[in-house]
Amino acid sequence: MQKRAGFWRTRPKARIPIDAHLIADRSTIGCVARVEDTALNGRTDATATADEPGRHRALPAALCPLGAGWLRALFPLSLVQTPPLAPSVAALPGFVPGAPLSVAQVTALALQNNPDLRAARGKHGLAQAQLLQSGILPNPSLAGALLPLISGAGTVTGWNVGLTQDIKSLITYRARRQAAGYAAQQIDAEILWNEWQVAGQARQLAVELIAGEQSRPLLVEAFGLLSHRNAVLQHALAAGNVTLVTAAPTLVALESARAALQALDQRQLSLRHQLNALLGLVPDAVVPLGGRLICLPSIRPRSARI
Repeated sequence: MQKRAGFWRTRPKARIPIDAHLIADRSTIGCVARVEDTALNGRTDATATADEPGRHRALPAALCPLGAGWLRALFPLSLVQTPPLAPSVAALPGFVPGAPLSVAQVTALALQNNPDLRAARGKHGLAQAQLLQSGILPNPSLAGALLPLISGAGTVTGWNVGLTQDIKSLITYRARRQAAGYAAQQIDAEILWNEWQVAGQARQLAVELIAGEQSRPLLVEAFGLLSHRNAVLQHALAAGNVTLVTAAPTLVALESARAALQALDQRQLSLRHQLNALLGLVPDAVVPLGGRLICLPSIRPRSARI
């Protein structure tokens, strides 16, 4: 007769000492029983698993929650965080649904939602906290002791009092404050420089995308005209009305138009991926762009003066 995990179990010619331990990770908490049974296979200190039904020794379910509290304290679950990339433009803070975005609106969204800028602004708060910490002086410490007279020839109870203050922190106070202030100003300057770079990149990408979308219909129209002309010439060439010398230039121009159209599509896709990364969007998100580009005033040679 042997007590095992809160209940009695009788088994002849078999000793089953149970050493129960808990195994936990960040998502599951389970119980595993380590079984030492010399009557089963002659080995000791073997771990019982579910793959071996003859050796499996399950502990009662009431024992499993015993260590759940301290296991959760040792292995805390991961906190729910915001996804690093927005799935669409509508999920971006500061986006106003309506007409397609202009160059200025794209720049504003990039300044507000760029991942690198958000990380840099987090450094600003850290620098301000360090600046505040640099102005805090250590507290003085007061210590005292009372030594009662227990035995001996003395007649007065002994006592002592001590006041301790860190003088070094007082001497280096002004220097620490200045260093922390300069470090905070450096962080602010870096943030301003990064914002200027992000704004320039967003403006350039938006302008190139809008210009590409405006030039694409012209390439499609040219490709269509050349395709029609090439079809007519190929029909005439098959009928023997024209020679290969006459039809070859049109075929070369058609292939050039096709290559230009495909190169434009590839460039537009690459620019859209770069803009999505700048805005903190997933690569497949579509940013609606519109508006007319800034047109420079026409040059008037007659009004020029030397």
